[in-house]
Amino acid sequence: MSQPRILFLVSEDWYFWSHRAHVARAAQAAGYEVLVATRVSSCGERIEAAGFRLLPITVSRGAGNPFRELGTLRELVRLYRQHQPDIVHHVAVKNIFLGTLAARLARVPAVVNAFAGLGHLFTADGLKTRVMRGVLRTILRWTLNVPHMRVIVQNAEDGDELVQARIVRPEQVSLIRGAGVCTSTFKSQLPAAGPPVVLLAARMLWSKGVGQFVEAARRLRARGHNARFVLTGRVDEANPNHVPRAQLLQWRQENDVEWWDHQDDMPQVLATASIVCLPTFYGEGLPRVL
Repeated sequence: MSQPRILFLVSEDWYFWSHRAHVARAAQAAGYEVLVATRVSSCGERIEAAGFRLLPITVSRGAGNPFRELGTLRELVRLYRQHQPDIVHHVAVKNIFLGTLAARLARVPAVVNAFAGLGHLFTADGLKTRVMRGVLRTILRWTLNVPHMRVIVQNAEDGDELVQARIVRPEQVSLIRGAGVCTSTFKSQLPAAGPPVVLLAARMLWSKGVGQFVEAARRLRARGHNARFVLTGRVDEANPNHVPRAQLLQWRQENDVEWWDHQDDMPQVLATASIVCLPTFYGEGLPRVL
């Protein structure tokens, strides 16, 4: 009997490594051959060193040119037919839409669709957004109407939204509260003596509330509060909503906040914090930092 095969479709290799590698390791330990289809930027060598097969692809994030998205769909169909996975695991709305379509065309036996939050379209207001939300619901309702498909959500509200919109049936939904952390690595400890540290650890996106965090830091300092306000996270330049590096450097130079950029040793970073703050104002799942 041949070894069962699971293929993960994730837009960015660093996101797979930080949020899904432990799931892939569990599948590997259960006897699955693990394939990872992703855009390779910084973690390709780590993925291969873990024993996973790396399949570089060019899936972009967010809405794009319809002809380009059609090309992505063709690429995924070709990929699924070539590697013949027994299970495909799609992460995030766009990959869920394109990946499930590709899985239908390639006749993949089982599909897992993991919503890492429902994003702006399901939570924002405004006429244009409401119209687009209606279109997206209709598309997902048709796309996800496949047998042997399960949906993972990170909070109960997202599951309720998908069921009420008749995108999925209640029995198809599983609630898993976030990607999780290793409790033997992340341990509670008292911060060091000195001014309290208020930490925002996330990708540097405006929609993560970075601008609001900086403004709050300015106001609290103006009131005489002696605290350190720290931003930690990469500049996600592939996201049109990213905070420019020049802006972060300016804030740091003007002593509005500290910016520590991307940090690999997050247990140590969190150990310095008195307060962790994440003022996101779009539909996330359960952010891992929390």
